[in-house]
Amino acid sequence: YMDFAESVVLKLLVEKSTELSRRGMQLEALHVVSRMTKMSSRQVHRTTAIVLALLPSLSPAELATVPRLCARAGLRDETLFTSVVEHLGMALPSLDVRDLVALWRGLLRWHVGLPGLQQS
Repeated sequence: YMDFAESVVLKLLVEKSTELSRRGMQLEALHVVSRMTKMSSRQVHRTTAIVLALLPSLSPAELATVPRLCARAGLRDETLFTSVVEHLGMALPSLDVRDLVALWRGLLRWHVGLPGLQQS
C-alpha cells in the first residue's frame, strides 16, 4: 500500500508540477511529500531545483518553512543552502515569533554538504 501511495504522490509532483505552481501549492505539496516518503537521489535533485526556482516568489512565512522541508527531504545542496540564507536575510525582519521558531528548528536539523565531509 505504501509503495502505491508514494508513487502516486511523487507522480503528482512530477506530472502536475506546473499545475501546482500555478495554484501556488507547490511548496505545500513538497512538504507533504517530504513527510510521507524518503526521496530517491533523482527526486532529491528535482526537488532541489524546484525549491531554488520557488525561492524568489515565497512570502517570508513560507520562506521560514524551507529549512524544515530541506531537512525532511534530505536536500543537502550547498548552493541551495546559500540561496536560502540570502533570501532569509532579507525576510528575517518581517518574520513573527512563530515563524522564527520554525526557522531555527529547521536550520538546526538541516544537514548541508556531503555526509562524509560533515563535522559534528
